[in-house]
Amino acid sequence: MIADIDKLRRLIAENKMDRAMTALRDGITAYPDLQNQLLTLASKFTDIRKKENIGLIDESEAMKFHAQISFSVLELINEIEKINATTNMIGYAFL
Repeated sequence: MIADIDKLRRLIAENKMDRAMTALRDGITAYPDLQNQLLTLASKFTDIRKKENIGLIDESEAMKFHAQISFSVLELINEIEKINATTNMIGYAFL
């Protein structure tokens, strides 16, 4: 699982979504449901960038879509934190 959640949030805040998604993808290999969610978000992100690059959407619309994706990725990170917390609590219960 992902060790440095704060680093992921910082990457998103710095508008480095590609790096954040790569780090997320590498960190959630054991969770297929989360992988599917991330794959969907990555696909949307790529599609928006393509449309933005060829001029099909303007800058304000692109910013809106990027914000939606950023929020969704942050929600995914929150889910990961919940899973980490639950896993840690279960581990402590067996000590």
